[in-house]
Amino acid sequence: MIQATYTSRPLQFIRPAGTSRGVLVQKACWYVKLENQHGIAGLGEVSFIPGLSLEDPREMDIRLDHLCKLITRGEMDPDQELPSLPGIRFAMESALLDLESGGERLLWPSDLPFL
Repeated sequence: MIQATYTSRPLQFIRPAGTSRGVLVQKACWYVKLENQHGIAGLGEVSFIPGLSLEDPREMDIRLDHLCKLITRGEMDPDQELPSLPGIRFAMESALLDLESGGERLLWPSDLPFL
């Protein structure tokens, strides 16, 4: 059984970030947590950029709450629930992949050095 929860936190940028829709100094961000019966948790981020993301930020909490309840009850069908929500789908798939790899926050192991 998987327990699904989410939280939201605004990200404050240290330096302004340019996008095709202007410069951001902060942005909304939601995190999905999938935890199994052994206490191992996978995390995924719904990254939202105004004007670029398909999701409506005013509905994000409602949709995430609904999906987390479905997952926790074992009633989630990602293909049926997430087709038009790419940001949420990415977060759910990332959290599941993280959970399946032991909650190490390393989705694709590689020998490439990262700075």
